[in-house]
Order: sequence, then structure tokens, then C-alpha cells
Amino acid sequence: MKRDRDYMRDLMLEMQNSRTGFVHHVLILNPSEEDLRRDHHLDLLMDEGLVARKDKGAYRLTPIGHDAVEAIEKSETWEKIKSLAPGEAYEVIKGTTSSLALAALSKLFGFG
Repeated sequence: MKRDRDYMRDLMLEMQNSRTGFVHHVLILNPSEEDLRRDHHLDLLMDEGLVARKDKGAYRLTPIGHDAVEAIEKSETWEKIKSLAPGEAYEVIKGTTSSLALAALSKLFGFG
């Protein structure tokens, strides 16, 4: 399965916008393609350190994940980052999560 960075962003936004701050996902017997996709991308977000498992079936944003999703929640910002650093969008965000670094990145690239 290929990594879909837009889908990963959508999952992070779902967590950020959730009343509880987390999303539930449990892989069941005979999972659908969407269940497999969601499971795979939650694992990728955990590998990146952006999401952590709260308990069985519940996932939450880490502090770095919160910083990252705040930086990419605007669609125009996300699209600009992807165009400037294709294939490395999350690596760019993870390296610039302080408010000072995000402000500098925004000014440098003309977004935010």
C-alpha cells in the first residue's frame, strides 16, 4: 500500500477536531479496504512520532503532532509545503515545530 500524505493529514485533522482529541480504530476480521488503509496510515503516523496509541483502538496526537497539524491545517499552506518539498512534507514540519521556526517558515515561503 502506498503512503498517502493527504490522508495522513486528514487523520490528524480528524483527531484535532474531535471532541475527545482522539479517534478510534480497531482492525476486525475481514477488514474493508478503507479499514486497512486507515490502519496502515495510523501506523505510519505513529512511526513519524506524530500520533500515539492512547489505548487499544484509540489514537491521539503527540505534542509534535499537534504542532504539525497546526502548521498544515490550512489547505493552502499544506499545498505549498508539498510543492516545495515533495515527499518530505512531514519531515519539513517536524523540523520546524517551534512557534519561532513556524513563523520564519511562513514568512520565508509566503504563507500562514
